[in-house]
Amino acid sequence: MMQGRFQVSGMGPMATVLERHREFQPPRALRVRSFRYHSLDALRGTMMLLGIYLHAGVAFSSRGSWPWKDGSTTVVFDLSLGLIHVFRMPVFYVMAGFFAALLLEQRGQADFLRNRVVRILLPFAAGWAVLFPLVAALVTAATNLEEPWTIPVKYLQFFSSGEVWRHVDPMHLWFLEYLLIFYAIALAVIPLARRRPTLVAKVERTFRAVLISPLGPLILAAITFPVLCFMEEGGLDDPSGFVPEWKIVITYLVFFASGWLLYRNADLLPTLRRLPRLPIVLVLGLAAALLGFYCLWRLAQSTASHPHLWFLGSAWFLGLSMWLFIFGFTGLFLRYLERPVPWIRYLSDSSYWLYLMHMPVILVFQIAVAGTGWTPAVKALVVLAASAPTLLASYHVLVRSTWVGAILNGRRYPVRWRP
Repeated sequence: MMQGRFQVSGMGPMATVLERHREFQPPRALRVRSFRYHSLDALRGTMMLLGIYLHAGVAFSSRGSWPWKDGSTTVVFDLSLGLIHVFRMPVFYVMAGFFAALLLEQRGQADFLRNRVVRILLPFAAGWAVLFPLVAALVTAATNLEEPWTIPVKYLQFFSSGEVWRHVDPMHLWFLEYLLIFYAIALAVIPLARRRPTLVAKVERTFRAVLISPLGPLILAAITFPVLCFMEEGGLDDPSGFVPEWKIVITYLVFFASGWLLYRNADLLPTLRRLPRLPIVLVLGLAAALLGFYCLWRLAQSTASHPHLWFLGSAWFLGLSMWLFIFGFTGLFLRYLERPVPWIRYLSDSSYWLYLMHMPVILVFQIAVAGTGWTPAVKALVVLAASAPTLLASYHVLVRSTWVGAILNGRRYPVRWRP
């Protein structure tokens, strides 16, 4: 959603840091133009697209909340959706912090604020105003298919009776609300940080040491662990309403701040890309996640001994898994997607719109396959196969070259590719 260029002159201490970006800077002749972190932008877009898979499958899982549940479930989605939930939003918020720091440095506080209002606050408010009544209509229709003539009446009763207030929440758009909170915190902290340059320098030195240390994931997991202990299962909770929950704010703020510091020390990106044995890091993350799930399983057993220890084990292993995945995925994308790939760039650009609008599309196809008698896995695959081209077509026709695309992507793109 964002792109920027390096500005070394006039940056004070940051000039030294940015001058060490040699491996990630474009040729000198091109530095007057915007420089895009294609790899990290693709990573952020991938995390958003994984959310579509997550919501396509959650209707057929015994876990997770969704406006409409199919009733037939499979353990395949219980495991895969649980695993994606461990790392998807942590990785996303690290990338969000990285690009927020880039945008602030590139444009200054006033333009940063205007940009975030247009590209985050406006889609959040307008998207919710459109999607909430639409999703309510779909759920009302799905639960009254046997008596279709009652659907309009029950839909109106849902709003007129006041029942709607029990269901008002930000839906899948909650991540935008928390992004706005983090932007506000960042803008409030910046004036204080300028008055404490010594403290800021110490924080950045510490972060650099942690980032390049083999024990980096362990140290960062130790920071995340205490807050995860306040979560329901020692993992990541989702917000239940518009009122921000302090434990969720603090947890994701750690990831956001880490991304912010990563940009402030972006000369270390080549270090992450050259991180030895990246597949092993991801395997360790998977192993830690499975250990966390095992602790949850033991905790759920009525005969489990020492339930508090199993809960603490779940919080520790899931927290460690989050940071191992962050290190592993960031390094892999930096290593293999540093150069732009047209179709990946297209998907990265489209991911914001696709994620904003996917809920009603997914629900329509989930409701359509409900009575087919297919297995849950087949239903989910059909839902994905139908939803993906529908959403991409809507982006290509309604967004990419229109004013909506100017809001979401920061510019209008031509409908056809140019050489």
